[in-house]
Amino acid sequence: MISYGGPAPALLLAERAGLDRLVGEYVALTAAEGGTCQTW
Repeated sequence: MISYGGPAPALLLAERAGLDRLVGEYVALTAAEGGTCQTW
């Protein structure tokens, strides 16, 4: 689905399914000190 129509249809489907609400309940994003991202 993503390779055919791009990410937009997949994101719309996820939003309709309530994935944004579910992720908001279980995932917290925090910024690293100084506002930069660190990769390991």
